[in-house]
Amino acid sequence: MPGPVNTHVKTDPLDDLALRRHGLLGRGINHHAMVAVSYDQLPFEAQQTLAHIIRGGPFSHPNHDGGEFGNRFGDLPRGEYLEFTVPTPGAPNRAMRRLVVRRKTGQVFFTACHYERVGATGGNAAQRQAAIQVHAQTLDPLWRNGFYIVTGLTVEQRNSIVAAVGLFPY
Repeated sequence: MPGPVNTHVKTDPLDDLALRRHGLLGRGINHHAMVAVSYDQLPFEAQQTLAHIIRGGPFSHPNHDGGEFGNRFGDLPRGEYLEFTVPTPGAPNRAMRRLVVRRKTGQVFFTACHYERVGATGGNAAQRQAAIQVHAQTLDPLWRNGFYIVTGLTVEQRNSIVAAVGLFPY
């Protein structure tokens, strides 16, 4: 009996280039692909975090949530962003899942690998790259590709998000 079929999302480099030129994707030092994920496909905890953003809290990590997201790796288009922790069940700490919201437009991005910038030292370039790939395989396989733009939000939700993030100091 054959095993299960495994599928994955793969973006076309020409699509990525066009989206980047139009400001829909960041440049990304490592050129992480960004694909869309429907609001309905987000983990339950991410949906709850978005509801907390719209309500103005409460947040699971109030000293961090609503703080500036610097976009140092250029994964997202230029702009001002706030980040919010998405709780990870069973994690003893803040873990890696985040919602990142663009202040001006209310665009919402989800990542489950906020710290995916896996580094490696020693060995040669091929050995470091192999080590990075092995480490990346330990990440949640559904969400290991960097940032996902969240689609399927209603106009009312987007307007509520813009209003809510406008209340956070920057």
